[in-house]
Amino acid sequence: MTEYSVVNELNILAQNACRSGVKAPFSIDFSVGESLSLITEIAKKCAPFGKVALLYFKNQYDLLGSRLATALKSNKNKVTHVVLPASFSDTVENYSHLFNLAEDTRLIVCLDNRLINATKYFANVRKIDCAFLLSSLSAVGCLSPNVVFKNGNKFDSISFEGGIHLLLDANILNDKQGLASAYAFVCSNSLGLIDYRINAFLTNKTINKAVYQTVSNAVVKTYPIFSFNKKEQSLILVDGFFRVELANAISYGNLYKNYAHLWSVNAFNSKNVGADALICAFLTAKVYALYFSGKFDSLLHAPDFNQRAEFISKALNVSEQEVLQTIVNQENFFVKDGKIKNMIAKLIKDLNSFIGCYSFMKNAFHALGGEFSCSPEKLAPFIKHSGDLNVNGMTLTRDSGITEII
Repeated sequence: MTEYSVVNELNILAQNACRSGVKAPFSIDFSVGESLSLITEIAKKCAPFGKVALLYFKNQYDLLGSRLATALKSNKNKVTHVVLPASFSDTVENYSHLFNLAEDTRLIVCLDNRLINATKYFANVRKIDCAFLLSSLSAVGCLSPNVVFKNGNKFDSISFEGGIHLLLDANILNDKQGLASAYAFVCSNSLGLIDYRINAFLTNKTINKAVYQTVSNAVVKTYPIFSFNKKEQSLILVDGFFRVELANAISYGNLYKNYAHLWSVNAFNSKNVGADALICAFLTAKVYALYFSGKFDSLLHAPDFNQRAEFISKALNVSEQEVLQTIVNQENFFVKDGKIKNMIAKLIKDLNSFIGCYSFMKNAFHALGGEFSCSPEKLAPFIKHSGDLNVNGMTLTRDSGITEII
């Protein structure tokens, strides 16, 4: 296995997804190599002699900006530098500043994971391709077709339909923290698939078998990471991470959207997504196990919806009324309790398997060089509310009252 064989397999997977009955929402291609050559090659392909916009923060300009500009200019491209402040966030107001870019900009290149949404938003509006230069496997959601951003005191979203060029800097294979993060994140998808099945059941939707199988295969192959040699480990982690990303893209973003543990990580505004995703997945699984066991059915606490709306409003800076309305709307999706017991019986084995494997996953994460930077206590309140805006297992447990003891 080589880095090029992994990239070729990912490209084939992306192409097959686009050709299948379940189409990926946009075109994707992967490349791996040195940063400068990757970007100049993409510019030759997508914007020959055209204008290229580079999006980054100040520290990246100092590290890479001038070298990139020189390389692109020798490529006969005109370069526009968009250097953004560290305080930049995904809001309509911030996105509007991007429209100062020249109308004939042909390609936009993102040099920071935090700017991926902004890049897709702008590329979508201008109907041009975008490229992400990644030097770390911490870009969870980079292939999601949903661009979510703040618009006043609520969230809006658009669907990205353009072309993405995923440029993997060769150093990505040597980034211990990023590789460890990828391991934790991919393994957390084992719990996520339980949420995916719960959401499909509660909302009477059909599970996308291609999505489910792609994620399941990635988890199964990534979990025993130390059965591979040192070089293969990095390639397995790159492969696993982007297979899960592609599965989310094929699902039009619905896979991640309904993960309770990933909502918790995002609402917490995690700076260590892989590590926190694994912790949140385990804590979420423990709550599900309590609910599935039936031992606490008599320990009921009516959910305090006003408290939930207040917490989410403060955490996400959104309207309490919007949150309450979403919770009310969720109740209309639920199937009757009699059928829920049948679903639970099918999920208990997978749930217990994930809980039983957690110690191994945690130890493997540490052995790969990863470090946990957040305590479970800080994440727990977000887990409690992770089923209030999306339908997942935590939505199901909420009405039982079990989450009120968190």
